[in-house]
Amino acid sequence: MGKKLVDRDNLLEYLVEKQFNLVEKSVISALFNPNWKEEWTISKKQHEEWKKHCKFVMKKVLQFNNNKFLETFQWLEQHYGLKIK
Repeated sequence: MGKKLVDRDNLLEYLVEKQFNLVEKSVISALFNPNWKEEWTISKKQHEEWKKHCKFVMKKVLQFNNNKFLETFQWLEQHYGLKIK
């Protein structure tokens, strides 16, 4: 079975999972840890990698320009972003 395609319906889950995977966590592990937002951290390098990936995917899937990406990424960070170490 091949990879599941990223589309508008699963984009949020995909991007959050991608971030968590960078720190060896998952969305499932976040469900079992209600304090994940306070406890988990990400390095500056990992955060930049995630941001770059988010930009690529959002531009590809949603056809965002740079301003719309920045606005949406800021929302994504505010709601699902890990603290930067």
